[in-house]
Amino acid sequence: LGFSTRRISGLLARCKKGDIEAAYQLAVAHDLGYGVKHSPLTAFVLFRNCSRAGHVAATYDYGRYLLFGIGPALDEMQGIQHIMHAAYEGYVPAQVLYGWAIESHASLVHPGESAVEWYDRAMKQGYPDAYYHMGRLHREGKLVPKDAEKAMHFMSKAAQAGVIDANFELGVMFRDGEGGLAKDPVKAARRFEQAARQGHPGAAYHLG
Repeated sequence: LGFSTRRISGLLARCKKGDIEAAYQLAVAHDLGYGVKHSPLTAFVLFRNCSRAGHVAATYDYGRYLLFGIGPALDEMQGIQHIMHAAYEGYVPAQVLYGWAIESHASLVHPGESAVEWYDRAMKQGYPDAYYHMGRLHREGKLVPKDAEKAMHFMSKAAQAGVIDANFELGVMFRDGEGGLAKDPVKAARRFEQAARQGHPGAAYHLG
């Protein structure tokens, strides 16, 4: 994302005219600290205001802030509600996070919701993190039968798309020969090296 000083000035001018998309882009800039000072509080307020105006991506981000307590408030229930709304509106990052919320906060979601189904929806749209989570479920045998080959398949697709944790998990699977898979120290080292280059904090340790 490019947030030059000129672009930030333009976004501010558009915000003053009530441009919701400009306000959302400005919230993203403050969220990431791109072109402006990193300010979770400013991002929180802008995401909230854009969400109230019906901006779906902002609804997801506002929910994310509430769920994880980023900014001034922690409200897991409201956070999940906003993420769920964005997921049903078809916003793919929200579908993945809602799937995770179903796993981790089962008491706060509607009965009958399926994390697997939400990950599958996102996978059908090619979203890399969804492949990672589906691979994780098959690796752990959580919500689906434990299946090392399927775990490897989904993790590999996620890794090809740049998901850092997927490369690391593949390294562990090749190192240990999980689920009857053949151990392969060379492939394990290659995956750990890739994860380390991507910034995974634990990958370098496994390279010796």
